[in-house]
Amino acid sequence: MKRKHTVFVTIGILLLAVISSVVFAKMKEAPERRLNVEHKINVPVVEVKNQKLNLTIPVVGKLIAKEKIEIYSEVGGIMKSNKKDFLEGIHYRKGDLMININSEEAENSLKSRKSDLMNLVSNILPDLKFDYPESYKQWLEYLNTFDVNNKIVELPKPVDSREKFYISCKGIYKTFYDVVSLETRLAKYKIHAPFDGVITACSIKPGTLVRAGQKLGEYVKESEYELAISLSIKEVSLVEVGDVVSLTSDELRKVWKGKVSRINSTINSKTQTVMAYVSVSSKELKEGMFLNAQIQSKKSVVGIVLNRKLLQEDNMVYVIENSIVKEKPIRIIQQRSDIVIVEGLADGTILSTKTKNLHAGLEVRISL
Repeated sequence: MKRKHTVFVTIGILLLAVISSVVFAKMKEAPERRLNVEHKINVPVVEVKNQKLNLTIPVVGKLIAKEKIEIYSEVGGIMKSNKKDFLEGIHYRKGDLMININSEEAENSLKSRKSDLMNLVSNILPDLKFDYPESYKQWLEYLNTFDVNNKIVELPKPVDSREKFYISCKGIYKTFYDVVSLETRLAKYKIHAPFDGVITACSIKPGTLVRAGQKLGEYVKESEYELAISLSIKEVSLVEVGDVVSLTSDELRKVWKGKVSRINSTINSKTQTVMAYVSVSSKELKEGMFLNAQIQSKKSVVGIVLNRKLLQEDNMVYVIENSIVKEKPIRIIQQRSDIVIVEGLADGTILSTKTKNLHAGLEVRISL
């Protein structure tokens, strides 16, 4: 009896516990339900206002002398001393003697050939006196004024074809042109400055043997240079011959003015660039210097300047229409280090200056 009583008591306690838990559960307040709150991103924007923009193209180039020649010898011989030494840094005026090669042998050969011509003319005078009396006087005068030490003068002109053939048969014309050729060769033993300039390289000195075809040095005209620059295919369309260029140096705090003098018509297949040249004159400049150039293009565009960070893939930007983000295509006119000049956005367009966490179709709140 006692065991049954214990079982009934245990069951009763358990039932009481279950009933109590149910009652207390019903008495517990239900949690407050949170309302869905719409969260919109604040987006800073600007209103597009197109304006006329003058284009400048920044480039870097290397100066090259506008007139630069390599000096070669066409004849051989021992180099003689000169009033001015042929050395690097020596300046010459146009026409100054730069190189003098010993020419005694060539001079003697020339005089010998001139003597041959004198003999031939002397031999035809008796025949001319009787067969061509009208030409005798001018040939006699030519012979009397002939001097082997002076530059040869033109032969008298024949009065008719008979006289011309006769003179030719006697070998006079051939000998005359032999003399002219030797005079031309003799002149090559002395090399004169073709323009005002300076020696920038030399490989000989007085007393050394000069060989025909040997390079003797380099000669440069000072103060007149061209800046060689590379332009991209897009930049070439913006540059014209005659465009004004501002030139600066990282070492010298000065500005020089130049002009685009010529533009190559071919594209470098490796770099996809086109070479252009800017003419500039200054005694302060030296060949080989690197200069920064700002080309002032004559062409202008109607567009806006944007930070490059605003550009998306495929040349898109984010605009806001009725609080919705949309992608808008633009046309890039010019790119620089941190900005771009673009076309394609109408006046009044609301342009987003924020790009992070944005995508097309997103609803946002405009922040002016």
